[in-house]
Amino acid sequence: MKNHKLLWVVTIGFSFLGIVFPLLFSLFVVKNRQDASQPLQDSFVALSEKGIIEQTFIAQNDFINIIMLNFKNPNFADKGDFLFSLKSSDGQLLVEMPFSGYNIGDPSTVRFQFEPISLSKNKKFIFSIKSVSSGGVTISMASSKKKGFNYAVYYRTVNKKSEAIDLIGRLFKGLLSDPLFLVFWLLLLFLTVWTKIKFSKKE
Repeated sequence: MKNHKLLWVVTIGFSFLGIVFPLLFSLFVVKNRQDASQPLQDSFVALSEKGIIEQTFIAQNDFINIIMLNFKNPNFADKGDFLFSLKSSDGQLLVEMPFSGYNIGDPSTVRFQFEPISLSKNKKFIFSIKSVSSGGVTISMASSKKKGFNYAVYYRTVNKKSEAIDLIGRLFKGLLSDPLFLVFWLLLLFLTVWTKIKFSKKE
């Protein structure tokens, strides 16, 4: 009987730690979630080669509020001033943030955070990086020759109900994308239920 109860405790604990806890943590603790990204990179392009770097993206959610970009500035050599800008597809300036090479290493991920843009879902945006006063050795930015520059966009979670539905959908999508884990989990669940029924009949 003790082994039977222990099996139930282990199974419930496994289910909670593996599924329920991450779901609750993501829903109530994580405030910013990834919206769109272009992580592939095979080169770095110097700002001096482009003059101004621009990249377009389409937001998948409302309330985008963070854009993260990857740079290289070996030994903090370029201590010049730069300007980050975010515009709508019709050219309206939404965000403008100056930054310095003093804050960029080799490599370095720079986080540009701004007030959430409420109606951003399915809309096209353009971000740009411009060198205002280069320190001589120009900073370079991660890019892909085929797809453009590397970036990651995040959005602020506001509606917990819709986020819960979305997270559950992602959970099941993730389970379906990993058949081995899904089979193992279902097998463990079946064995637990079968053991419970077997012991119940003996009692």
